[in-house]
Amino acid sequence: MEAVETALANGASVDTEDQEGWRPIHHACRHGHLEVARWLVAKGASKEAKTNNGSQAIHAAAVGACLPIVQWLVTEQGADVNSEATNGTQPLHDAAHTGNQELVEWLVAHGAAVDATTISGKQAIHSASNSGNLNLVQWLVRNGASPRGTSLDGWQRIHVAAYSGRREIVDWLIAQGVALDGQAHCGPLIVKPLDLAVVARQRATATVLAEALGNQADDKRKATFSPFGSSFGSPLLTPTVPSAVSPRMSSTTVWSFRSPRNTSLTFASPPLPPRSTPTDSAILQNRPLNPDRSGPKLPFDRSPPLPPRNTKRLRLSHEGVHAAPPTAMAGGWNSD
Repeated sequence: MEAVETALANGASVDTEDQEGWRPIHHACRHGHLEVARWLVAKGASKEAKTNNGSQAIHAAAVGACLPIVQWLVTEQGADVNSEATNGTQPLHDAAHTGNQELVEWLVAHGAAVDATTISGKQAIHSASNSGNLNLVQWLVRNGASPRGTSLDGWQRIHVAAYSGRREIVDWLIAQGVALDGQAHCGPLIVKPLDLAVVARQRATATVLAEALGNQADDKRKATFSPFGSSFGSPLLTPTVPSAVSPRMSSTTVWSFRSPRNTSLTFASPPLPPRSTPTDSAILQNRPLNPDRSGPKLPFDRSPPLPPRNTKRLRLSHEGVHAAPPTAMAGGWNSD
């Protein structure tokens, strides 16, 4: 508090911005400094000031999981619990991302929409699945969120949980009957939950997904690698670009997962297709350049002589080191 007062006494403004458009009120709310935030507002700071991405002070407080500041902004300063940033993110999304269930419940009780979506189609339950708080995910479902909804790029709750390694949430979603073959876009690839768990090296989560795939009667497809798969070595990855221009896998890759029942689940890639025979013009002749001197002549028979050394000899004596008389050599070492 003293540092803020000193800065203002030296001419600083309560609405000064950094490179990302954050003002002192945003930083105070983000880090839970309620007294500083109150003092800044009393000095004229705008609680509705937006950063470069359109976030307001209530967004910053939600990112920092600061329930007292969120309560102060809403009840005393009139902040909107459904205010949106440029990408459509609301305070509820930020709060769910932290996994703070108390803050999420308070926002919903004061008018926040459980199924509010961002521009990309993500909801609060996506953020909760990433946080790893199973109780929060279950609470959101009980209060109207769908465990099967998808974003615009196809990411479902189970995709997010699989990539983040949230095994308990993945177990619960599987028990709710969520499909395990949902396709989502990840750059140029189409991925499924098992792909994301393997790529992110989430071994325990990948084991759960692999066992669930093997136990589903209506899904007996083999978890095999594509010979034109990604460089991550993940099973079931299918490039959206034509296979003719897809990257080749450098070698056969095997992933093994040990399940709790001491059974091994192994996913192996098939062998690479044979390479096409090169043309005569492309065949490289692996032989000496001129073994019998019948081929083209080399520019010299042996290595060229080394240039003379550009040094001067030193003569040692008991009195010290004395240099020999300098020699007249172009570019030589000058004794001076």
